[in-house]
Amino acid sequence: MELQQLKYFRDLAETQNMRRTSENLHVTQSTVSVAIKKLEEELGAELFTRSNRRLALSEYGRIFLQSVDLALYQLERGVEEIKAARDERDRHVRISCPPYFLTPDFVGYIYREVPDALLEMKRFDSTEIYDAIVDGRLDLSIDGVTDGKGDKVEAVQLKRSRMCIAVSKEHPLAMCRTVMISELRDTPFSAYGRQMGPRSALERICRKNGFAPKVVFEASAMTDILQPVKSGNCVAYVTKSALEMYDTAGLEFVDVTDTDAYVDVQLCRAKNVPMRAAVEKIWNAIIGYYRERGE
Repeated sequence: MELQQLKYFRDLAETQNMRRTSENLHVTQSTVSVAIKKLEEELGAELFTRSNRRLALSEYGRIFLQSVDLALYQLERGVEEIKAARDERDRHVRISCPPYFLTPDFVGYIYREVPDALLEMKRFDSTEIYDAIVDGRLDLSIDGVTDGKGDKVEAVQLKRSRMCIAVSKEHPLAMCRTVMISELRDTPFSAYGRQMGPRSALERICRKNGFAPKVVFEASAMTDILQPVKSGNCVAYVTKSALEMYDTAGLEFVDVTDTDAYVDVQLCRAKNVPMRAAVEKIWNAIIGYYRERGE
């Protein structure tokens, strides 16, 4: 029993006319006739009664039609579901980035450039991002980590962000306009956890100056990192651009004058892996956003 036979049968059951069915299905009358005859032989029952060159469903035909209608409906539904799933996959882009990148201006630009995009924001620790890109769990990432990308990840620089020290207005450093990292050897820090990119930047610049940062408070969210800073108990090593989405009342920002006090924000994807159309559109849109702003 073939699918085409069932389609011929269903149409013929509706038209009860061999010529009209052959026209509907764009085949010859003999093709329809042979298919129905083979189907009847396989079932061992006549599906149509024939008299004076007229066709009508037999009792067996009426029984069989109910099952054929259901079977073809389920098949057609399955085809539509597959098409919908493929369409969603074609639009679906999994991206990881810090929440402070998701400004209304940035998100609005992306959806103007790629209005049919379906973005799924994923959260990975910095140590996991590149494995996730390489093994296909992640399409793109935006981050400020410069170490450990390896040769399987392609990275494009979006912008370079200078670092500063966030302090409370009552902190002794609040009176300073600039500071060098070497002056903060004994200063308590509030920072991201060790698995996060900004923490790597802090540890890297401190090591270069011959000490490890004295981290006394760790958190995974900027709002939590800033709470002990506002109380005056410690400071935070941050980029000003990262603070645009947060409440910074009661804080001062002291520029860090070390030449390497910056983070290169990069857009990353798997190298030598063809990008799906939606991923490529988002990739180009993100790069376009930063280029238009001269960053």
